[in-house]
Amino acid sequence: MGRQRGGVKRDDVDPTGGRKQPEPLAPEEPPEVDENDEDAGPPAEAPEERRGAEKGFGHVPYSRTEYTAEKIRAYFNLDLDQIRAYGLGDSATELLVTLALYKVRRFLQSGLRLRTACDLELAGEVCVTKPADWALPAAKDLEAALPELIAKVTAEGLFADPPMITVQFAR
Repeated sequence: MGRQRGGVKRDDVDPTGGRKQPEPLAPEEPPEVDENDEDAGPPAEAPEERRGAEKGFGHVPYSRTEYTAEKIRAYFNLDLDQIRAYGLGDSATELLVTLALYKVRRFLQSGLRLRTACDLELAGEVCVTKPADWALPAAKDLEAALPELIAKVTAEGLFADPPMITVQFAR
């Protein structure tokens, strides 16, 4: 039976329904450290060798290695056939498509910090590959179209009435 270490719960179970007694673990040997490994962190020190703030050391931040791609391409696909297959009608379909395009455009304008130290910016203009003769509208144009489309869909009774519902949970 293999042993598990490193934060994994040791739960030795007997398949007959009883509980096995765990085997005693042998003392662990310290792992070999590659001094050239940047990700290995500081070497472990024995308690008597620790250097604290009283000796002028304290918290010492470690540098990190960052990798940068020369080029990153983002692709956005909007499945118009799937949206039409919902059978919601022309106004609702147009609202969903316009809202999706608006979200893509806004993401490209302002949402490009995907994680720490990962700040991207749009280089050039959006290139639409299909349909070839179509261009992604500007965010302001898409935003201007949304209120009218929402009003149409509301008039068709496709939104809840009232559109905002407050839910209270009893304790």
